[in-house]
Amino acid sequence: MKKILTAISMIAVLATAAVAETFVFDVTASSQGKKIAVPYNSYGPNYQANANFTPLVKGKKPKKGDTVEIYAKGTSDIDLPYIRVDLVDTSAAANYWTVLTPDSQKEQLGVTGIKAGTPFEIHMTYTLDKDVKGAIEFIMAYDDGDRAAEFGKVNKAATLTFEQVVKSSDFSKVKTRKPKTIKVNVTDAIKLIEMTPAMDNGQIVWYQAIFSITELFKDDLPIKGDKITLTYKGTADIAIPELKLTLVENTAAVGWWRDLVADDFDSKFYTWAKDIEPGKVFNASVTIPINVSVEEGISIQMFYEPFEGSKGTFIKFAK
Repeated sequence: MKKILTAISMIAVLATAAVAETFVFDVTASSQGKKIAVPYNSYGPNYQANANFTPLVKGKKPKKGDTVEIYAKGTSDIDLPYIRVDLVDTSAAANYWTVLTPDSQKEQLGVTGIKAGTPFEIHMTYTLDKDVKGAIEFIMAYDDGDRAAEFGKVNKAATLTFEQVVKSSDFSKVKTRKPKTIKVNVTDAIKLIEMTPAMDNGQIVWYQAIFSITELFKDDLPIKGDKITLTYKGTADIAIPELKLTLVENTAAVGWWRDLVADDFDSKFYTWAKDIEPGKVFNASVTIPINVSVEEGISIQMFYEPFEGSKGTFIKFAK
């Protein structure tokens, strides 16, 4: 019996290993194309360029255990002491910056000693330790932290020009399907919702929360004509006369904000729950039609208007 169990375990391991895939990307196939500027990034702080491969994985995103290979051959218009590289999910679903690889593969040197006009090459092989939730970008940077102290700073933006080395994996085509109704339990994405003031000219216009639910759809993001039924069971510590919400996309693919339901304020917000009492469990449910197909990610924008005694609050999941 022990031998049989061991054999079954080995088969299971082999089956798991077999599902891992290799994705190959050439920088020229990114959304930025063959010429990529490296602007100053105040958050780094460094000079940073992002080669975005997200459109190539709309039909199938890389997952934990998959291998991602990046190829880049190009020139710089200025001397660069080094280029540091990373593979990152920059989507809202990944809190806008999640490195997809183990610590041993973070912030690696892609190339050093670049001379203006002289070709350089980068070839990186990554093993993902996280699923791509929304976006996949190859980060190229210099003038950052200890690396700049070691190799020297440039203090100038470069322009990188690339030529194709390999053919990139292309899973851009999404399986065609008819619109459908999709049921979403918001609790599966977030259990504690923080409602904070949204200000305009020093005045509170409403209390709101914006959070991603992209991961709940996996590789089948909503398309135009879908209807999304959103449910939630929770409590609030204040009375809320009416809790409203809409669906938006706040990703780089759409310039960081696109309404998915309607363009005008009165039509895009739906009532999710009414007459919420402090500490008392409420059940929220609403079905919202999608008017624009999702590109990379989908988020909920939720709000309630100011009322006498209103304040920010936490809406908590209730069993």
